[in-house]
Amino acid sequence: MNHLQHEFGLLPNKVLKEDKNEYFAALEKSREKFSPSHSTTLCLRNMQNIQHEIENHKLSIEELAETLLKYIILKFSKQRCRKTF
Repeated sequence: MNHLQHEFGLLPNKVLKEDKNEYFAALEKSREKFSPSHSTTLCLRNMQNIQHEIENHKLSIEELAETLLKYIILKFSKQRCRKTF
């Protein structure tokens, strides 16, 4: 499936472990009925999962940047204090 998505210029799906059975069932239904509606719905949900992961990564990066900035400020402040004494 990911190969076909890549071939058509689409992003591949990341299927969570708990969604695998539903994902394969939706693919099977789509194949049997020649209708992509089942797999499309599941793909949209997977996209929402990916969006959620991206938001979590953004928050994580922001927290890391804040921590790094605090460390740099603290380090710089200590160096300045040593120079004044």
